[in-house]
Amino acid sequence: AAQLRDKIQALSYIQTRSKFDCKDLTNTDILAIANKHGEFCLQLFMYRQGQPCGNTAYFFENTENFSIEEVLSAYIIQFYQSKDIPPKIFLNIKLNNTQLISESLRKMSGHSIKINCPQIGTKTYIIANAVKNAEISLEKHLKTKAKNHQILVKIIELFDLKQIPNRIEVYDNSHIHGNFAVGAMIVAGKFGFEKKEYRLFTIQKQNIESLSGNDFAMLEEVLTRRLKKLKKELHKKPDLIIIDGGKGHLNTAKKIIDIHGINIDVISMSKGVKRNAGGENFHLLNKTSFTLDNNSSIMKYLQVLRDEAHNFVISNHRKKRSSAIKNSTINDIPGVGNIRKKILLNYFGSPQAIMDASLEDFIKIDGINKKTAYSIFKYLHPNHDLGGDI
Repeated sequence: AAQLRDKIQALSYIQTRSKFDCKDLTNTDILAIANKHGEFCLQLFMYRQGQPCGNTAYFFENTENFSIEEVLSAYIIQFYQSKDIPPKIFLNIKLNNTQLISESLRKMSGHSIKINCPQIGTKTYIIANAVKNAEISLEKHLKTKAKNHQILVKIIELFDLKQIPNRIEVYDNSHIHGNFAVGAMIVAGKFGFEKKEYRLFTIQKQNIESLSGNDFAMLEEVLTRRLKKLKKELHKKPDLIIIDGGKGHLNTAKKIIDIHGINIDVISMSKGVKRNAGGENFHLLNKTSFTLDNNSSIMKYLQVLRDEAHNFVISNHRKKRSSAIKNSTINDIPGVGNIRKKILLNYFGSPQAIMDASLEDFIKIDGINKKTAYSIFKYLHPNHDLGGDI
């Protein structure tokens, strides 16, 4: 869907640029709004210095009882509170309060703003093109929403929820021997992934006491920090929390949720016997764990959620690890390039662990021969007497 959207936008850009003369659209925004079944899509086309500078589609929630004019008027004022306001704004529908909006924008920008709805000339073709884009985007949006709604209704039945989960938060974490520990939260709802709501949590080292307790300690910290903030923004309360893990992770999550006194449904999702996609097990409180048909739409949906959280946390974990490699004390060791740096870090988990390692530890590593192991150890411990050469 994202690829098709980008293609539509690219084609729209080319068509607009090739068919229409944009010289008289210097520093102009075109706002075209479309509606269907109580849903609205607004397409913003920007022109600067007579050239098209891209377009963006915006969708709105809770607009069932509003007219198209009311939605557009409210959007204009809210949108330009944080954006540069061009001297010209063209609309595809006439508004009764255009003069009032123009005056409000003038006070915000410090210069005069002209808002109108062209009825003749080249501008009408450009606006018609923007309207068509809005209609296509809205149609795709409605189809996606309908498909997601069907899945979310199935989730109610599957997990015995009280209502449709319009906000689902999925949690995962990643680390190497407790180092570079990162927790992640991704958010999905009736419109798909809400990437602006994604969050990362850098885990505090003191909360990871042992390798066997890492995952639970990390989960406790992540959920504690999340739920503390949630108390200040209850409008973002999730209807369902999914934890990547087994029964132990589920019990840990439930404990933290109860401590904070927030009523949220929670489940956990663990990998199957083969530890890859397929045969995942779902764990619910006080119920028997179960799996689903791998070909079912609901299984595929839940796998996509889990994979999104996993990919998000892994990519950021790797960024932290790569940064550590670049800034670690092993950068200047003779004979140790980027590949061996990664081998060392993957084996020991942190630059400090490398510093504390013995010669025998280095010799055990696949990809590090005895000569290189000796060089690394001597570089890190120049005053240590090995009692002879290797």
